[in-house]
Amino acid sequence: NSLVEAVGGMFARAHVHVLYEALELAQTALVKPGTCERMIEAIVEMLRPESYNTEHLHLDIATDPTMYSLSGAAPPLEAVLLAASNPQAAFRKQSASARLIAALIRSKDMPRVLVRPEVVGALVEQGVVLGLLVAMSNTEHPESCKHAIDALAVLLRASPPAAAHLSRLAGSAWMQNFKADPAGSAYGLDRAVLVRLLSGTGNVEQLRF
Repeated sequence: NSLVEAVGGMFARAHVHVLYEALELAQTALVKPGTCERMIEAIVEMLRPESYNTEHLHLDIATDPTMYSLSGAAPPLEAVLLAASNPQAAFRKQSASARLIAALIRSKDMPRVLVRPEVVGALVEQGVVLGLLVAMSNTEHPESCKHAIDALAVLLRASPPAAAHLSRLAGSAWMQNFKADPAGSAYGLDRAVLVRLLSGTGNVEQLRF
């Protein structure tokens, strides 16, 4: 709907004051019954821009970079990024979506709509935890990585279901390490490392749209 589309368009802008207004609109969308569901979907979608679509990638090759030369394939997770029509706008949306999650959990001035069990449950069901991992692995846009680390850290503190989902996706040991040291655990997490991490738990197929 138009409200959610407006938030998405504003998230693509670089100006701080525009972003602040977008955060206010997003909060409004989350508290309105007619727009809450679509806003939740949009938050997750913006965390995973089209440049991360792995539908046509050889994920078995992505887990083993030495196979690139054997297969003749270009590094798949790099090639798909270059195919994005406007990656910087998509990355700004990705960063802003992560920032929105952290802001709505933390804010003392806004109604804490994001920590309502039904809202968190819907976000987790839609794939917000994986979306934040994808944003954390975006080495081409440091703001996405920074805000995703922060958002996932506060989300885990606010939501046991989110923590359980991260444990299933990345493994219990990685989840516990992240809770203890978010920045340290995320250090070096690029797309190839993320694919290998998810492969280790049998969840790499979830990267497909």
